[in-house]
Amino acid sequence: MIIVKGVNFFPKQVEQTLMNIPGVGSNYLIIVEEVDGVKDMRVNVEAEAGVTGFMVEKALKEALGFSPRGDVYPIGGLPRTEGKAQRVFYKKSGE
Repeated sequence: MIIVKGVNFFPKQVEQTLMNIPGVGSNYLIIVEEVDGVKDMRVNVEAEAGVTGFMVEKALKEALGFSPRGDVYPIGGLPRTEGKAQRVFYKKSGE
């Protein structure tokens, strides 16, 4: 479970929301950033041309109750990991 801006959610909820957006690929990254004890979240996704960051942000806001920042990359534009995909990364200020 992840807690950001007072909202509790599971990474699976983010995945289900993204997969319901036409044109969004299966690779995405959730980056939880903590600065001075305050957590914020980015969701970077791979998508076909025509999918905008606004579309992704709107869908995630409806599902989670807040608007995470993020970027849309072309299919194949996000780094891949060997073996099981790592979807959630945590960053603290100064990293």
